[in-house]
Amino acid sequence: MNHSTKLCAIILCGGQSRRFGEDKAIHKYEGQPLYQHVTNVVQHFVDIEDIYYSVNERNSYQIMVDDGHKVLDVSPFEQCGPIAGLYSVMLHCDLQHKYYDGYIVLSVDALNMDGRSMNRLIKEFYNQQCTVVAKEDVMMEGKDDVKLHPLIGIYNNAFEPIKGDRLIDILHAQLLNKDYKVMNLLQKVNYKAVQLPFYVVKNMNRKEDLYGRSDS
Repeated sequence: MNHSTKLCAIILCGGQSRRFGEDKAIHKYEGQPLYQHVTNVVQHFVDIEDIYYSVNERNSYQIMVDDGHKVLDVSPFEQCGPIAGLYSVMLHCDLQHKYYDGYIVLSVDALNMDGRSMNRLIKEFYNQQCTVVAKEDVMMEGKDDVKLHPLIGIYNNAFEPIKGDRLIDILHAQLLNKDYKVMNLLQKVNYKAVQLPFYVVKNMNRKEDLYGRSDS
């Protein structure tokens, strides 16, 4: 793996946004929908081949992209969470004969991703030659612990040494088993967790999280 590695980005816009109260991907913040904020981050900080948007039936016509590709969950995995979104995008790429060495994965609320954090992920991806995901150190029950953020990372598209399968095949098997937990995906791939600041990985599950966010 070297710096001619082909990367694309997957922005996950297909969530149901129950706690947010409306479709999070198309919610306007500072004059732009959230998906556009994350698009700006990707386009500004990363040299990528393509951007893919994992969308749902409700927002697919409201997400307007000039240079990206919108992908709905494939049947029978509609609304099965991020696992289905990732699988559907990768299947779309396979059918279009598009190959990438890695997939930059960002949830649609990753508004605080910055150049320094993105460069850390990319550097570790090149150095470790494996999937890299964000982590933060947290205090739980009075003890230091680590919280992983698997929807902020770069997923390796090479054959995985643990299973000997491609990432798309691992995702497909997980969906067939009705296992929709992203954390369980990490148990099936070789990965490294990369420390990122809390403000970068903070979830924007509710509107008060968004409007109380810190940019520094």
